[in-house]
Amino acid sequence: NLVPLVQQLSILDKNLRVTRLELNWAQQEYIALAEHQLRTTGRIRIIVLKARQLGISTITEALLFTLAFIFENYKAMVIAHEVPASQNLLAITNRYWMTYPFHDAFSTKFAGKNQLQWNETGSSIHVATAGNSAVGRSATIHAVHASEVAFWPDPEIAMLGLRQTIPSSPGTVIVLESTANGMGNYFHTEWEAAEAGDSEFAT
Repeated sequence: NLVPLVQQLSILDKNLRVTRLELNWAQQEYIALAEHQLRTTGRIRIIVLKARQLGISTITEALLFTLAFIFENYKAMVIAHEVPASQNLLAITNRYWMTYPFHDAFSTKFAGKNQLQWNETGSSIHVATAGNSAVGRSATIHAVHASEVAFWPDPEIAMLGLRQTIPSSPGTVIVLESTANGMGNYFHTEWEAAEAGDSEFAT
């Protein structure tokens, strides 16, 4: 059950207070889908056409952070459409880490502007931007959060390379999410396929 694990994490709310993550309806549906996929296929493949202020990025970072402590040597990558967005996503993860109830049981090997890695688990979370179409191709990756894919410059090329680095083994994650940005592009095509049931992704 992922819900109690993600709800032990803390976020910065709209009133600039650090508070425990309480799932809204969209986040509850997201986690329920992730849990269903883990039970049935062993891996998570989700695509989200998102509205603003529903916390999809927040819950996705919570999912990756949680899995980084469940699995050893788990490598997660968060890819945004621009640098400020990638830094914002890492800031969410950094807050999870700094307020983590088990923080004192772990230590970081790296805690820089682009990644977190823990000594005890060997797991890491790295952020990057989609401007480099070869992003993520250098090593096996177990989880990818592809953020605002509809705004990536070359999503087909970037995702083709990323898919080749992600095994089909249990616990792997691919989350594609974006607000809408026109029709006929990569994200729109992937969303339509998922909606029609012609994709490994679920909506």
